[in-house]
Amino acid sequence: MLIWEDLNVSFTTTKTQQQYSEGSSGFSIKIAKGVYYRLDRNRGFGKSREVLDKLGPGYLIVTNQHIYIGAFRKNLKVPLAKLISVTPFDNEVRIFFEGNDGRPFYAEVDDPQFWANIIANAKNWQKA
Repeated sequence: MLIWEDLNVSFTTTKTQQQYSEGSSGFSIKIAKGVYYRLDRNRGFGKSREVLDKLGPGYLIVTNQHIYIGAFRKNLKVPLAKLISVTPFDNEVRIFFEGNDGRPFYAEVDDPQFWANIIANAKNWQKA
């Protein structure tokens, strides 16, 4: 049963970005034709950090069994049983659910408190 929908929502999530620092190349000694021995070589190292990933505009639909997230770059159908938490902020709702590598979805909506209430109580809705 359809509870609520918004067809003008912008979605954001997080992703891990790898950054590598440059190593030093040192210098090479020629041993034979085409064979070199490199001294003082450092390959560098990698660092990872979480950055925001804009998924683009789309829709957010809530039924009494699922949440449908449709964005330009990603479409999801999430059972309400997998919902972990819903948190309203100033202009968006953060949605956590199982199976997304612990990454939240941020839905930019007009009334975040209203949406958080709808999503949190959706599984309690019954057909009249």
